[in-house]
Amino acid sequence: MLVTACSKKNQLPEKLPADNIVDAKTENDVTDPPPFFTIFPESGNTTYHSYRIPAIIRSKNGVLIALAEARKNSDDDWGDIDIVCRRLLKTSTDEVKPGITNAEWTSQTVIAGNNNVVLDDIPNVPSDAVAESYSNQGTFGNPTLVTDQTTGRVWLFMSFNDKDHCQSCNKVAGDGTYDQYSNVTKYGDRRLFLCYSDDDGATWSTPVDMTQELTPNTYKWDAVGPGIGIQKRFVSLENTLIIPANGRNLYKTPTGSWSYATVPSGTSESTIIERPDGKLLRNDRKAPAPDITDLANRYRQTSASTDLLNWTAPFQNNTKLMDPICQASILRYTDGSTTNKSRVMFMNSNHQTQRRHPAIRISYNEAIDWPIIRSIPNNGSGILGGYTSLVKTADNMTGALIEYNSTTSMNIQYHKISLGWILNGNPEP
Repeated sequence: MLVTACSKKNQLPEKLPADNIVDAKTENDVTDPPPFFTIFPESGNTTYHSYRIPAIIRSKNGVLIALAEARKNSDDDWGDIDIVCRRLLKTSTDEVKPGITNAEWTSQTVIAGNNNVVLDDIPNVPSDAVAESYSNQGTFGNPTLVTDQTTGRVWLFMSFNDKDHCQSCNKVAGDGTYDQYSNVTKYGDRRLFLCYSDDDGATWSTPVDMTQELTPNTYKWDAVGPGIGIQKRFVSLENTLIIPANGRNLYKTPTGSWSYATVPSGTSESTIIERPDGKLLRNDRKAPAPDITDLANRYRQTSASTDLLNWTAPFQNNTKLMDPICQASILRYTDGSTTNKSRVMFMNSNHQTQRRHPAIRISYNEAIDWPIIRSIPNNGSGILGGYTSLVKTADNMTGALIEYNSTTSMNIQYHKISLGWILNGNPEP
């Protein structure tokens, strides 16, 4: 059964050429800040207190699909949290919407939440897990998307726990704010859900519990992504879909079902890219988080492997990428296989202790060095920075969802960035 997620407003666009044969767009003034607007919440929507944890992807037909956690009562990581969606349609191969105003995007609608998904009848409930009333308000989070460029299907993974549980929130005895919650302490408290869309995010299948199939039974806490996965294109296992998750990669071959392969421990909130030689690279948040004074370890963690199914290389400090111990985004922009250069984009808060100063970088040697970097200007009286998600748009720009802390609540901005702006007059190697 399909549940309505994002309403259709325009005819779907024609199929786009593959990214590797589309040149980069370098125009736009290099000194003006990139255009942006607040995408979550939709203008006038007062249903939720805050929005966090963005994810954005482009469908096979060129539609941008933007998701976020919509947090009903506070900006906390627990409680009543839904996954919401907005889309940017492209009406033809000749007409690309700029996407930099609220009105250009579809209305905000709910993909997963207690309002439109019945969670009572969950398949695959582990027999050793305590039965919970999942019809209660719950926490859907960590949206992680991947597009199958062969079939056009867009897959969405989400983490879930019921409204009475959280990762580590009942720390202060007698504090009424926390007394209503219990820590996740056993397998089954935290779950993994999967749904998909076959119409560019207009409708979505009912989320299905995949915990038993895709989460090791030794796990208590778990998280997928958040952000995006990839479709493998080179050397071996071509067209395999890959979603990064805690301690493993979820994957699906073109003819198979979803499965998982483990990776070394020591990280969370994961990202992944593929190099043209077929090697896979994970770029993750360090876990557990080092002390805020331990600057020697407050960097991104990276590990590479030529074998998806036998990943043995341990994660190491990547001292070229400082990090406040937060989620980040990585994106294959061009691969240079037919035209143009190989470019990988990376965005995080360029700081070791604070989630601010978001910066976008470019690597020309497959995420080893990052010679180009430019900070995204702050705006307003709040703080820009934190969780992000990157996408290559249909007009060959980089779209970035970035969290914005307005001090009383949190929302998400969409920034549209040209390659020329990132380069800022600097030559490419």
